[in-house]
Amino acid sequence: MSFLNNLSMRGKLITLVLPALLVIVFFAAFSISRNADELGNMRQLQAMVNLAELGDPLIESLQKERGRSAVLLSSATGSSGEQQAKRDLDAQRQDTDRSLRTYRDGLRALVSDTEFDGVIQSSIDRLEQQLSGLGRLRQGIDNRNINSADSASQYTTMIMELLDRVPLLVRRSTNADLSRQINGYFTLAEAVEMAGRERANGAALIRSG
Repeated sequence: MSFLNNLSMRGKLITLVLPALLVIVFFAAFSISRNADELGNMRQLQAMVNLAELGDPLIESLQKERGRSAVLLSSATGSSGEQQAKRDLDAQRQDTDRSLRTYRDGLRALVSDTEFDGVIQSSIDRLEQQLSGLGRLRQGIDNRNINSADSASQYTTMIMELLDRVPLLVRRSTNADLSRQINGYFTLAEAVEMAGRERANGAALIRSG
């Protein structure tokens, strides 16, 4: 108490106010840090949403190409059905190539502004490696050096690499409603993929008689 009594009025005010100021500064710093983390998470989540959106048209194109490839492989060699199947497949491959260029262009722009975590980056790298073999897969189909099951399996691997990125969005989401929406979208996308596999198998069976 003698210490306080010996202080000037200004010193007494500072002594009384300083602890409160320190508490305010501490909580302000904590709030800023928490908000910065939330902002970083939201930016990462938005980038992952953009990545999933980029993959949607490519998924659809690969699904269609998988089905048309199955039809060609099931067609009798030299038949009119084979010629029609080749024309349909060639047209679909052009559409797939356009989707692939759009995906890669969008990915380059996205990666230049975003640093994805290791899980997402690994998925991006795996898919690119798989896509690099698309030309060989197509050549094998044209030359009939691959059967329908192996062809479908390779297309499905690429499709699922794109599709399996969607559940990773839930890891970044802190909003329960958004998480439910993402899970709902993934369930629907999975159902569409399973239907695509059934269509490919069914078309091949019909064409083979």
